[in-house]
Amino acid sequence: MTDPLARLQAELQRLPKLAVAVSGGVDSLTLAHVASGIVPDFHAIHAISPAVPPAATDRVRHCLLYTSDAADE
Repeated sequence: MTDPLARLQAELQRLPKLAVAVSGGVDSLTLAHVASGIVPDFHAIHAISPAVPPAATDRVRHCLLYTSDAADE
């Protein structure tokens, strides 16, 4: 298997749960997006602090539309 996406999906299918620290960069957002559709117990984690650029947080909010409020309903 040489397709990188297919290889990633195959590896993720083996995991019953996964938490991904999402920085707002392409790598972590891609992993989180792919894993969210495959791993049954998936969580994306993003830190909001003065050390994190607001643009990174905006990308995470835009790309991963998961909120604890929606999960609580």
